[in-house]
Formats: sequence, C-alpha cells, structure tokens
Amino acid sequence: MRLKKPWIAAVAAIVVLGGAGTYYVMSKPKAKSAATVTETTVTVTKGNIRSTISGTSQFEAKDQQNIIAPADGTIKVMNLTRNQPVKKGDVLFVISDPTKETALQEAQTSLDQMLKDLADLQDQQAHMTAFIPMEGKLTLANNLDVGSSVNKNTKLATVSDYKHLKVTLAFPLESAAQLKPGIRWI
Repeated sequence: MRLKKPWIAAVAAIVVLGGAGTYYVMSKPKAKSAATVTETTVTVTKGNIRSTISGTSQFEAKDQQNIIAPADGTIKVMNLTRNQPVKKGDVLFVISDPTKETALQEAQTSLDQMLKDLADLQDQQAHMTAFIPMEGKLTLANNLDVGSSVNKNTKLATVSDYKHLKVTLAFPLESAAQLKPGIRWI
C-alpha cells in the first residue's frame, strides 16, 4: 500500500518521531533537584534545644583597643606575653623616665620637709595662747593692749590668789619660838 499523498507521510513521520521522542524522555531516570526539601517529623519531648552550625570563617573581636605609651621613657617592667588573656586593671607595662623619677624624689623630699615645718608651726601656734594658771585677781602689766609687741619672756600680767596668803615677817627669836599652829596673834 503506497501512500498517495506526501503530506500524509509527513504527518505519519512526525507522529512516529514525536512518540519516539516522548518515549525517550519519559524513560530516562529523573535527577533529584538541589531545591528538593525533605521534611522530617519527630515526636516532641521535653529537653534542651541544640543547634549546630558548621562552616569556615575568620573570627574578629567585637571590641578592640590599642594600648599606647602614656609617656616618654624606657620600659622598666613588662607583665605580658603574646596572646595572654588579661583582665581590666592589669598592669601591662611600667615605663621609667630617670629625669621624672629624680624630680619626683626631690618633690617628695620637699613635701616631707614642708610637712615637718607645718607641724612645727602648728605646735608654735598652739603655744601662742596664754592661760590663767589659777584663780585669783589679774593685774595686767603697764602699757599692754591689743597690737602691743612682746618678746618671748615679756611679763604680761600677774595673778594673785588671795584665798591663801603667805606672809614673810621678821620676828624676834624669842617670839618665834613661842609660835604654834592654831595660835592667833593680835
């Protein structure tokens, strides 16, 4: 049987080729795509939640601070090693400057001397007040008033205690021999 019309042969060829192509594509095993997500279900129980992340990265500290020399000088003491953990307030370096150390020693010596002078002056000031040593009658020295200049041993006043009197009298020896406590002489 011969096909009389060429267009029928062309349609038949297209149908045969289409069917063969479809069979070829459908018969190939399908590759899993990377975007395919698989779900896993588990029974919920009470416990700790853990999450693990793996990968590679470069770590960097969140806070960094450069330590700089606070003054000119020579490092006298160094209390650290490379990559040593430190705490706030740790002494890292002690820097020495001979001229400043000499000036500090001179200032300390001067301060010590000034403190001694201050103590002496305070002691002298404490002794610049005259107190009455006993009860009695006060008699000021002549020409003495506020603003008067005085020396260290200048007599300022005299205090007399009239409750107790001491009398110095001359007695003949015969009369003195007759004196006894409690005898009144008139």
